[in-house]
Amino acid sequence: MNERTWTDVSPHSCWQPCCRSRGCSFLGAAPLGPGTPTPDAAPGGTATQTPTDGDTESATATPTAVPLPAGYGPSGAANLGVALDRHQTTLVDSGSFTVRYQATLLTDPGRSSLSAVRSTNVRRERGYEATNVSNGPVRERFVTNGTAYVRTGPVDGEASYDTAADAGYDPRAYTAADLVRPALENVTYKNAERIERGNRTFFRYRASEVRNLQSLLGSGVDPANVTAFDAGLVVAADGSVQRVVYQATVDRGAEQFTVQVRVDLVQQGGVVLDEPRWLDEAKRSA
Repeated sequence: MNERTWTDVSPHSCWQPCCRSRGCSFLGAAPLGPGTPTPDAAPGGTATQTPTDGDTESATATPTAVPLPAGYGPSGAANLGVALDRHQTTLVDSGSFTVRYQATLLTDPGRSSLSAVRSTNVRRERGYEATNVSNGPVRERFVTNGTAYVRTGPVDGEASYDTAADAGYDPRAYTAADLVRPALENVTYKNAERIERGNRTFFRYRASEVRNLQSLLGSGVDPANVTAFDAGLVVAADGSVQRVVYQATVDRGAEQFTVQVRVDLVQQGGVVLDEPRWLDEAKRSA
């Protein structure tokens, strides 16, 4: 069997696995916390709470007295442009946020993974991204004062650095709208369930139909070979997409593999985004 790679099956350049079987949760997630910048933790901040399956008792099927988020209908995104704009605007207006993308490719030889985090503090005009493929080197990018500092490594015990003085800053670039869009545009969902948690309202969608599988799985996957697909979506009443997950099983006769993708808004507000420990070294290397 030939080993699959992310370039074969994923259209995205950066993305923990979602569920592997029936009855899985589309809502549970491990929070991020403060620590050293890695694809699993942006510098500074604590995680917000997102509903889990433990909130099922408070879930009710729409229609309800609470209106759906702007751009959404009972079966998902009714107006894609409005839904994406509200997601981005809400996150930017919150002042800071962190989004995590994780994907897993399961094959007979084993598994490989692709993980990433995007984080920003709007007032400070700082942004942070980190990407890691399986056990390879981590690529980190930190933007401050219009300059981007990039660290890759370590490779053979050494890290490399690069600097771009005219990088600019756009907070919308950290909202992961590009990663959320395929699941909004190409999946039809069952009637939304309203979930109340604390003083926040969320809407949970589960997939009922999928279109254009290649936009979700990449051009290397023939839709005719996809034997199973499932997806879920959680949107807050303010329009911020809290979670997108989907999974596909691909059967090519002698070759079978499973793709699992998950995007989480792990923090909305309260992200300090301190300078990474390696920044001074990156400046010296410029």
